[in-house]
Amino acid sequence: QTSLNMGFEALKDLASALKISDKDIAYQGTLAIAFGARGSGNAAAHYEPLRTVINLTKMHGAGSLAHEWWHGLDDYLGTKMGTKGMLSEQPRLYAPFQKLIDTMKYKPETPEQAAKRTEAQTERTRKNAASWLDSSVLASLKRYGNKEQMETYAVLREAFLSGEPGSVEQISAFKKNVTGRVIPKSERERLEIFERMLSGMQAQEAPQIGRTETDFYRNSVRMGKECEKDGGYWDSNVEMTARAFACYIKDKLPYTSDYLAGHADCALTLVSGKDGEMEVLKAFPVGEERRAINAVFDEIIQDLKREQLLTHADVTLPLSVSELREAADGQLSMFGVGRPSVMDQLAANRPADKKSPAQTFSRKNHEPEI
Repeated sequence: QTSLNMGFEALKDLASALKISDKDIAYQGTLAIAFGARGSGNAAAHYEPLRTVINLTKMHGAGSLAHEWWHGLDDYLGTKMGTKGMLSEQPRLYAPFQKLIDTMKYKPETPEQAAKRTEAQTERTRKNAASWLDSSVLASLKRYGNKEQMETYAVLREAFLSGEPGSVEQISAFKKNVTGRVIPKSERERLEIFERMLSGMQAQEAPQIGRTETDFYRNSVRMGKECEKDGGYWDSNVEMTARAFACYIKDKLPYTSDYLAGHADCALTLVSGKDGEMEVLKAFPVGEERRAINAVFDEIIQDLKREQLLTHADVTLPLSVSELREAADGQLSMFGVGRPSVMDQLAANRPADKKSPAQTFSRKNHEPEI
């Protein structure tokens, strides 16, 4: 009864946070919830796409409801948009979801990061260009040239590495003067590509701001390496969006709703840092990254309302007792008055003599404490 009451109140908090109707909380009456009836392994909570059921292992599942509800919405939207799985697995089908994935995984570089990256790229390009030039010219110059000519080559080489236009032609002519042969055409064309690249780098006044991985994504990848045998769970789109959504709901509510999102900031572990000291690894968004992700969730919710996949509701009204029922095996169907839950349907199809007393619940004993 306690789990039922707290789950009921948590879902009402969720409706209030998103300003959506009660029907939307149940994906138009298709969602059911089981309390301790469908647990598996060590999972405190999980969502079953085939049955559209959220399972919460009684109080062990407390704090994970927002996370699991997002899995259900992800699945519901995937079905609506024609995927064969979660929409987050195919985000390109819905632009706001693609923006969410991009925002979770990448962020704009700082000017300092952009400058450092540009400097490293320039140095790599210069190193490669120098290697190609020396392989085309240096051996024959050493064979036929004198000390003064080698010094001249060093000057021409530096002009080439500085991106000076026409430097490749000058070096080719110099080689012919010393050795009697120009740089072969195929090699000369390759060097001219380097010449243009180096010239463009020199002409660039300020480094272009690119993007870099977020701490949220980087930490999620590392969490997988620390906590999984094969990896791929912690940094998957499905799980990252669910963890981010739980944080979003926690931030959205002006009060604490522990049963709904109490575990939002709990995806962390201790790891050894670069200096050998132990540090906390957080596989959930924080700081500016979190604010950016929350803003995209706002956009998604608003867009779903415009598309009439969700219904805006400024005020979430309390439900009457008759609108909440618990089905066989402890499964609760909330806000879906017109449609039996999955477990209700299964129970209705069972022969009467196969029902045990434990599978029959008295409505009187399972009404919410309102």
